[in-house]
Amino acid sequence: MWLIKLKFMKYLHSKTLYGLFLIAILYTVSFFSDPDKVLTPQTVVSNYTFFMTIFGGILIAFHATELPREPLVMSKPVKRSLALLQHFVGVVLLAAFFSIIATPLEWHYYPNTHTILLTASALMLFLLGVAAFSLIPAIFLGRELRIFWSVGVVFVFFGAMVGITSPNIAEKLLIPALSIQSTLDYGTLSADDALIGIASAGLYLILSLVIFSRVDLR
Repeated sequence: MWLIKLKFMKYLHSKTLYGLFLIAILYTVSFFSDPDKVLTPQTVVSNYTFFMTIFGGILIAFHATELPREPLVMSKPVKRSLALLQHFVGVVLLAAFFSIIATPLEWHYYPNTHTILLTASALMLFLLGVAAFSLIPAIFLGRELRIFWSVGVVFVFFGAMVGITSPNIAEKLLIPALSIQSTLDYGTLSADDALIGIASAGLYLILSLVIFSRVDLR
């Protein structure tokens, strides 16, 4: 029942949504309509996912860093962690919307079901990891630093993917973005990497809820 009480429209009517919509549409058109671009499944998945994660990651991270200080979360002294979880679901829905909003245009330019599903899945995994990874810093950082974090976390993730060439399971759990490293490098995504990415985001979310329940930000 708690999902029914969630103010989903707060996220679906936010200015960020319109920004995500414009970015997704404009970038998708510019990417696929370039007459000199050679489109293969691998280049579509890796290059398209790479740039979409930059745009979407910054905006999703910004929303995630605002969650611990969301007034509707702060106003619930007893069930603050539950309220935080509710609003996190709202951000996840925003990330899912960004991941699929341009798929009709993708299909128009490149009608390959497997490629489109793969780009949407990889993008969703990255945004989910960004959102969950940003919650703990958001609890302790001031507003100005949270803004810097929103931009910086995306590039920290990319730096980790460049610096760690063959990550093991522990590294993938520690840095959620590593689960889509093969997507950006080779245009592929295994089921194991997808599950590890989800598990990593889940671990950070649980840890954030535990910490948040013990820290009074009011």
